[in-house]
Amino acid sequence: MCNGGGNISMEDLEEKILTSTEVFTGFDETLVNVIEESDEEAELYDEADESDNGDDKEFKWDGEGLFVGGTVTQNTVAEEEALRRYQASHDDEEIDYDLLLDIIRYIDQSSYGDGAVLVFLPGWQEISQFSLLLGTTVPFNNALKYLTLPLHSGIPSKDQRKCFARPPQGVRKIILSTNIAETSVTIDDIAFVVDSGRMKEKSYDPHLKTSTLQPVWISQASAKQRTGRAGRTKAGVSFRLYSRKRFTSLKGFQESELLRTPLEEMCLQSKKLNLAPGGPEDHDGIPAFLMKALTPPHPKSVENALQLLVDLGAMDVDSNDLTDLGSCLAVLSLEPRVGKMVIWSYLLGCARPAVSAGVSMSYKSPFILPPPHLRRNADSSRVSLSEGSESDQITILNCLRYFDRSLK
Repeated sequence: MCNGGGNISMEDLEEKILTSTEVFTGFDETLVNVIEESDEEAELYDEADESDNGDDKEFKWDGEGLFVGGTVTQNTVAEEEALRRYQASHDDEEIDYDLLLDIIRYIDQSSYGDGAVLVFLPGWQEISQFSLLLGTTVPFNNALKYLTLPLHSGIPSKDQRKCFARPPQGVRKIILSTNIAETSVTIDDIAFVVDSGRMKEKSYDPHLKTSTLQPVWISQASAKQRTGRAGRTKAGVSFRLYSRKRFTSLKGFQESELLRTPLEEMCLQSKKLNLAPGGPEDHDGIPAFLMKALTPPHPKSVENALQLLVDLGAMDVDSNDLTDLGSCLAVLSLEPRVGKMVIWSYLLGCARPAVSAGVSMSYKSPFILPPPHLRRNADSSRVSLSEGSESDQITILNCLRYFDRSLK
């Protein structure tokens, strides 16, 4: 980040941020010059890969100057006070859109070239809200100079592909993405990453027996992975909207899926593959087998899974052996309750709609996420497809029925 002339070190770059009053707001003038990446929760890191022998190497910065890496020091007393004051006025569990907008503005004003900006946000709601904010803020509402694109698994594939195409010369691309861009894809023209530190993760509560999708803090491994999205093909810079103290408190890695999902299908497979032939109290039973995992699930989760399979008639209560129904459910790629519905529907002569409903409940919604300005029209279309029903499954069945008609 420089004006295009000569080399710049990380120390010079950080000093530029420390003395900038355009990014940080809400503090006394005497404190502005000490607010670094940790206080306003914007952490700056150089993403320059090291050579195999560990020696530092220089990288071209947007094809012009050289970008030289540096180290990050510990917080000073003044920075800790600034951080405390910022956190007292803002809940860091929520996205600070004003700060995020100032970071984007700072990147645009203090960097040369038109390197793309990748912003990591938790979900579609946050992407839509910040997209609307950019669309009503000067200069980002100028479509001739700025291209704002969402990247989410729920948008059409053709819209996702737009994120990989390079924009025209002189146009800066701003991508608002979930963690789909963390590891799954590589956008080679990304020069800047802004990491909110949040993501949406599916979790399972064994006491309530429910699965929920909640915004949570990412792991340290995910934070480093996000930083690595900048500078894939050239030098890059990453801003983290959380403090160093928050970073050190993050989990090292994301929790195992055994801790975050129901275990009914795992129990069925362990029996089908004869990995746990014993009963619930035996040393070779399902509970004992799952407890051997590196991150064993909560015992209540195992108990809930076994009880549900017994209630469904898929497993014997004493020996945990699979019944005929359980053997059928074990070969279906469906949640056991949905699988039982499909099997019974075949016996009752209504297999086609039941299979369609079962597949729809086991896969993501067939409805794509509309742009913010089309959300009302999309909601109206879904209401019309429901034909007066309040059931999501009936709505999807009607949608599939109309789709089949269109093919004839």
